[in-house]
Amino acid sequence: MAQVFTKNLPENIESQLGRNLKAREKACDIYIYNFEASNIAADVVSSYIFSRTKLQVHTIVDKSVPSWIRDGDDVIIMSYRGTNKYIATLYPELSRTGARIHCITSGGDLRDLCEEHGDDLLLMPSGLSVFEATGYEVAALTDLYESMGVEGLTDRMREIIPRLKAYRDEMWDSE
Repeated sequence: MAQVFTKNLPENIESQLGRNLKAREKACDIYIYNFEASNIAADVVSSYIFSRTKLQVHTIVDKSVPSWIRDGDDVIIMSYRGTNKYIATLYPELSRTGARIHCITSGGDLRDLCEEHGDDLLLMPSGLSVFEATGYEVAALTDLYESMGVEGLTDRMREIIPRLKAYRDEMWDSE
């Protein structure tokens, strides 16, 4: 089942990429909490940042809040469904750090908490599988990073999409 949904990954990225998000404060340290298959998008987009900027990006697949997250840091919580059992306990702890919180989701508890606290919310289309949502998450995270001062990331992603499509088309029906 996942194979059917991942075939459209390049098109899903392309369809959502380039939303002109409002400029945010320039990022210093970024912490990404990702649940379900969201870690795929977090790793793909963050790997670009690791090699091309001096930003510190920490991907966290856990329910704990490191003591070094502080006021002025950026925390991204990414969960397509927004219903992971840890979100309800993690969110208040992260709020107490004073970090700027950004949520990428289609709904659930994560959407509710983000709206309740007035934090930054990037909504994705609902009704997808977590695998199909990966392309949308890649685009949302790319646009968010760009709005946080990571210049050229959206353009670079656009450059990669044709090669990704070609690779997919070459490999899809091969043994």
